[in-house]
Amino acid sequence: MKLSKNNCKILLETLLLTRDNEIDCGKCESLLAEFIEQKLENKSLDESLELVRAHLELCAECREEFEALEVALEGLTEAEK
Repeated sequence: MKLSKNNCKILLETLLLTRDNEIDCGKCESLLAEFIEQKLENKSLDESLELVRAHLELCAECREEFEALEVALEGLTEAEK
């Protein structure tokens, strides 16, 4: 399979974003609720939740799930006010 110049650029950019201590999608999903709670309360994130943020930057599937959950929780928060 031959890669276009643009595909090569995207792959290289993604590689530059990777870290030694990344988490997988399963671990991200297990920490997602805690991540959102702390984000909505404007609390600082501990190290494990920083890994969630890093994973969300790279993984479109998890980021989509996070964004949907965030919208739902923000709606609940607004309804409680």
